[in-house]
Amino acid sequence: MYSHFFQSLASSLRANIYISARGENCHHIIEGVFKATARALRMAVSRERFPYNLPSSKGIL
Repeated sequence: MYSHFFQSLASSLRANIYISARGENCHHIIEGVFKATARALRMAVSRERFPYNLPSSKGIL
């Protein structure tokens, strides 16, 4: 179902989304893909001019 989600997301955004992930645990792969996509979209729509800090979710989750 997650591939259908990303196809629908790309269609509604009218954007190209390239996803490539490898590993042995499908749950962790899908979780990582969703997290990376969310971070990329957040960075794409943010108005920060020059964010020089490293992204981290430590202390947020």
